[in-house]
Amino acid sequence: MASTPTSTETQKNTRDPQPVQPSQQAQEMSTRPRIGSFTRPAPDKGSSNPDVMTSASKSSAEPDVDNAYVPPETPEEKEAKQRLALYGDMTEMVSPVKDYRKYLEEIGVDIEEAARIVDDIMTKGFYEEAYSVTKLSQVYFRTRSHSDTLRLQAAMQIQRPVYQDNIDELMIRYNMAASLSRFKTQIFQFPNYNSSQTTTEHVEKMFDERLRYVERMPSPLFARLSYLLAQFDRKIAAIMREGVAENF
Repeated sequence: MASTPTSTETQKNTRDPQPVQPSQQAQEMSTRPRIGSFTRPAPDKGSSNPDVMTSASKSSAEPDVDNAYVPPETPEEKEAKQRLALYGDMTEMVSPVKDYRKYLEEIGVDIEEAARIVDDIMTKGFYEEAYSVTKLSQVYFRTRSHSDTLRLQAAMQIQRPVYQDNIDELMIRYNMAASLSRFKTQIFQFPNYNSSQTTTEHVEKMFDERLRYVERMPSPLFARLSYLLAQFDRKIAAIMREGVAENF
C-alpha cells in the first residue's frame, strides 16, 4: 500500500520547484535571427564557422562605395573647374594692396606692363591683349565698358536663371561677346564711345553680332575661350585693384 505524502513534504515540493532545462530546439531558436532583424548574432570566441558573422561585420551584399567606379574627368569639365577657380580668386582682390610691386610679381606681371595697361585704359578707354588658343590661332580680348555690365544685369533680370550653372553660362556668354575683339581672321566691330554719333542702337547692334558668333561656337571652343577670358579678367582685376592710383 503506497504511503500518502505528508503535508510537510507537499509544502517543501511547492516551495522548491525544480528548474526546467530548455530543450535543444529552444536553444537553437534563441540563436536564430528574429523576424525583421537584419543583424546576425556574434559567434563564440574561437568559432571556426566562416558563415557566422558578427553584427558589426559588413555584409558581402552591401555595395563597396570606396571602390565604386568614377568616370574620368572630361577636358570640358577640367577647364570649367579651372575657369571657376580663376573667377573665385577674383573675390580676393577687393582689399587694398600694401606692396603693389610685390603683389604684381606674385601674379607674374612687372610694373612696366601694369603701367602700360593702366595708361591704355585711362587714355583709350580699353586695353586689348592676345592669347594663344592653338599653335596656329590667337584670340584677342579687350576690357569691357560699364554699358556691358548694365546689359548683363538687364539680361539677368529678364531671363531670371534659377540654377547656378545657367547663371555662370549666361555671364560667361555675355562677357565673352562684350570682350571678343578678334579670333583667327574674324575682326569684330566695337563702338567709339567718345563719338557723339554713337547711339545706343548702334552699340547694341554690334554686340548682337558678336553674341551670335559666340553662340554658334562649338562647345569645346567655347570652353577653351571662356578659360582664357577668365585669365584675362583676373589679370585686369589684379592690376586695377584698390591702391593702383597710389602707384601710377
